[in-house]
Amino acid sequence: MRPLARASTRYRLTMTLLLPAMVAIAGVCASLVYSTGTGAAAPVPLGTGLPSVSEDASIAAAVPAALRAKGVLVVASDASYPPFESFAPDGKTIIGFDADLAHAIGAVLGLKAQMTNVSFDEIIPGLAAKKYDIAMSSIGDTKKREEVVDFVTYYWNGTGIAVPTGNPKHLSTDNLCGARVGVERGTLQQTSMLPADASACQARGKPAPIAEAFKDANETLLALASGRVDAVLADAVTLDYAASKSSSKFAVAGPIRRNPSPGGVAIPKGSGLADPIHRAIAKLMANGTYKAIVNKWGLHSIAIDSSAINGALQ
Repeated sequence: MRPLARASTRYRLTMTLLLPAMVAIAGVCASLVYSTGTGAAAPVPLGTGLPSVSEDASIAAAVPAALRAKGVLVVASDASYPPFESFAPDGKTIIGFDADLAHAIGAVLGLKAQMTNVSFDEIIPGLAAKKYDIAMSSIGDTKKREEVVDFVTYYWNGTGIAVPTGNPKHLSTDNLCGARVGVERGTLQQTSMLPADASACQARGKPAPIAEAFKDANETLLALASGRVDAVLADAVTLDYAASKSSSKFAVAGPIRRNPSPGGVAIPKGSGLADPIHRAIAKLMANGTYKAIVNKWGLHSIAIDSSAINGALQ
């Protein structure tokens, strides 16, 4: 496992903030042809310099027959969290680190990845109901989540806070006592980190942080901009990205808190996909595709050296 530097598990920007960045990305995108099991070629817009990815027959053979016959891997993703996932300027195509890696995984499996926009707090229930084949949406692997879905890990995030420029309340990730803190519903920041902070603050005789949960990360930052919350607790790399597009309206404060477990592809239990996806990610790590995608999105600080099935530590 690589050491975590300035790392980041969930962000959404308004189109006003996103458009310049997405246009810039689109301007440097080139088509990468993925070979499918039928011999057809599907051009996928990825960054220049990425290697082509072809089906691995031995791995593809492990894909359940029904999914092989369908030929499409439906991937749930909350397209509100750049650089992991967001909409391209066309308002329809989901792009980002997770999208690129999903297409590459699909190619190894002989399947075409179909990115589907889903609210983050609806992803795991949707997987449990078999609405989607997998999910890739900066999802942290936890023991509790592993009771419902399986994970195949491919990154390790860390958490920071977004605060108004100048940090007028002098907040930090280890000093949120009494602050109104915006979080996205269903994230580790809401379900694990803030409750732990509340207990720590109360043990010190201080008021607990006041959690304000929102539908998506865009709403959390709008709440920060309007003064409804004092800080936003989210993945550090995503907040860094957002801050760089905010016209200096807010900044990211630390210290960066390493998330309690790695994150990965979420997969319905009993689907038969955990092993082939694990093997596909291992192949992409070995042949340089994973590193190329990491480099494209500037996510070196969350990259890992090897994948695991159900790698949660807590």
